[in-house]
Amino acid sequence: MAKTDQQLIQLTLNGQREAYGCLVKRYIGHIKHMTSHIVQDPETANDIVQTAFISAYKKLYQYDNTRSSFETWLQRIAYHEALHRLKQQPNHLYIEEHETLALSIPDEAIDELLNDTNEERLRLLEEAIKRLRPEEQMLLHLYYMEERSLRDISYILSIQPNPIASRLKRIRKKLYIIIKKMEHGRQY
Repeated sequence: MAKTDQQLIQLTLNGQREAYGCLVKRYIGHIKHMTSHIVQDPETANDIVQTAFISAYKKLYQYDNTRSSFETWLQRIAYHEALHRLKQQPNHLYIEEHETLALSIPDEAIDELLNDTNEERLRLLEEAIKRLRPEEQMLLHLYYMEERSLRDISYILSIQPNPIASRLKRIRKKLYIIIKKMEHGRQY
């Protein structure tokens, strides 16, 4: 019978390193998938994953299962390591917050555009997501793709849960603007 995360953590803390190997095997695919959404370079993503697992091992005694699942705790470590790496890279151009706040776009128009399953629109949506800040990409990924709870997202991203819904709304507005600019041939 497979051991729970908590049992493997306790075994690791008691000196059984192979128990941590079981945790790595259990979550490495998911953590790699998540980091590859933040950094586009597979080699950098692999480095981040390795650093995150080493960091988690060193801090394992700090893990508190009453605050989050082990997987969520690992995601938080990997997410912050990925952001740290991105800060070391040259800056990218991102759409600024004030550009979206100044525009009044009806929610229905945003929903219609973002829910369009037309192949070209889906391609544009993928491209638009790549142009968002890494924090925004991660928020979209956790909420829409992984269907994580606001509590988990809050913990992973180190933000308060209350503003997450308004952030998602602003991000959707940004995507609308970026897609419209791409459709009209304006480079963004």
